[in-house]
Amino acid sequence: MDSELQVKMFNIVPTLRCNLRCRLCNVLCPYFREPYHPTMEHLFEQADRYFSVIPRTARFVVSGGEPLVRSDLHEWVYFLAKFAPQIERLDLNTNGTLIPDDRLLQSLSEYPGKIRVLVDDYGSDKSVKAWEAYEAFKGVYGAEVELRDYCTKDAHFGGWVDFGIYDLYKLQRKTDEQAVKTNATCSTPKMGYAAMMLNGIMYHCPRQIYLIAHKVIPALPGEAIDFFDDSLGDAELRQRVAAFYKSGAHLTCYYCEGLQEEAPVRHPAAEQMTAAEQHRIWEAHDGWRKRNHD
Repeated sequence: MDSELQVKMFNIVPTLRCNLRCRLCNVLCPYFREPYHPTMEHLFEQADRYFSVIPRTARFVVSGGEPLVRSDLHEWVYFLAKFAPQIERLDLNTNGTLIPDDRLLQSLSEYPGKIRVLVDDYGSDKSVKAWEAYEAFKGVYGAEVELRDYCTKDAHFGGWVDFGIYDLYKLQRKTDEQAVKTNATCSTPKMGYAAMMLNGIMYHCPRQIYLIAHKVIPALPGEAIDFFDDSLGDAELRQRVAAFYKSGAHLTCYYCEGLQEEAPVRHPAAEQMTAAEQHRIWEAHDGWRKRNHD
């Protein structure tokens, strides 16, 4: 196994379900009519395959969606414990709406490696359990726990950015030069990509998943890496993953504005859409796919 290959940030997605409807969701959860929510057994299969191929992961992230909507999340943490020697740090991200149960807290306490828990606070009208969740996670021995401010004048990153891909009807394909510039200035590749796995396929960011799911872009083999493709050996998979991090621009960059530190406009975090708005968006997206592809 290539001992030099290290994935900087990775998430085998436990769910894309969420109990908020954030208009500018980074992962676009509310824009999926049927959010991805795998069985625990399928998560185990993906983890076994991923860690058999990738020798080291700097940050393995448990995030969603909102991961705490899974009442069996503790099972995922217990399973990941066997891969702790390959994980530099286990991260858990939550939106401050739910309090972790005792089983999850116990599983984190027994995890044999570094842990960081990030509780986002979008304000008392949305992150209604942020402080209680923060206090509960602080009880996990050895864990680094942060309550991240998104609701005051000192909000993290100055607030949220608009990726410019939420309305399929307004998408405009960029030139090669524009796409390369977007990739070069986006924080996602600077962080080593927030790579994610759904159904055994590795993606470089959540916007890619959204654009592929809505048939805006194809799932190119070099950009969506299938770890369960029987025609690919472990060595070739590692080569593809290594190349994945060296790309000057992905197809996603032709449509997305990126996570730009210099974005001229910051938006209040976690602005909510109504259920009626969400249903109108789903219907509009269904119509777009039917008109353009089905």
